[in-house]
Amino acid sequence: MDSFSSIFSNGELDEVWITVDCDPLAESCYRHIVGLQQCIDLADHEIKTVQDVTSEAAILAKTIRSHFGQKLLMDSLDGNQQTTVFRRELLQYLTETTIRPNNTKAKYAGMIRSLPRLYAEDITIEEFKEKYNNTPFTETTSSEKETVTLQFVKKEQKPGPTVSQKMNVKSKVNVYWLIDNDERLYLLDEYQSSPFIKVFEKMLEKPISLTGYRQQNLRRKDGLNYYTLTTWEVD
Repeated sequence: MDSFSSIFSNGELDEVWITVDCDPLAESCYRHIVGLQQCIDLADHEIKTVQDVTSEAAILAKTIRSHFGQKLLMDSLDGNQQTTVFRRELLQYLTETTIRPNNTKAKYAGMIRSLPRLYAEDITIEEFKEKYNNTPFTETTSSEKETVTLQFVKKEQKPGPTVSQKMNVKSKVNVYWLIDNDERLYLLDEYQSSPFIKVFEKMLEKPISLTGYRQQNLRRKDGLNYYTLTTWEVD
């Protein structure tokens, strides 16, 4: 199979149109689905035949294209001029490949790998905005450490900083969403490599008291109002 994953790393092909046997975004969705089911990283797993990419993955690829296309359209209609480099490249990718998804460029490889995860994060955020307390912050946070009792809601995973530049090995981070008594969301990050990760997750089965510096999320543009805790510890 002429797979996009086998040639995307060639920098000389960044701007060259490539025609492959299968929609590269569907390949990425396949890896995402199987990776979640088997708890393994299939980022570099070779797909040998078109049949390996299931109909579920193909449908997810179409859904992702539609989701981000509509999102970028709404941003444009709302007059959002503060578009990030990623969103500009995403718009370019969608525009160039929606009609001919099997034609793409190597420069889109990183984006294609990320889109299934980013789509899942988007869906989670929209669900959280509907389900939990997302009212604008009215109070200011303290410069002192605070103790809060939180209840676990959901765990996600994301790539972390590069561990080895030479081998291009990235760390992996668990993202934990929790809520307080007012159903305000909190976000905690923890490296998967932490020797205490399983102990911590066991503790999350019940409400947990944490002490740390509470900070309001003010940088994200997705409209989700939540806290982060830094330098936190379990009481």
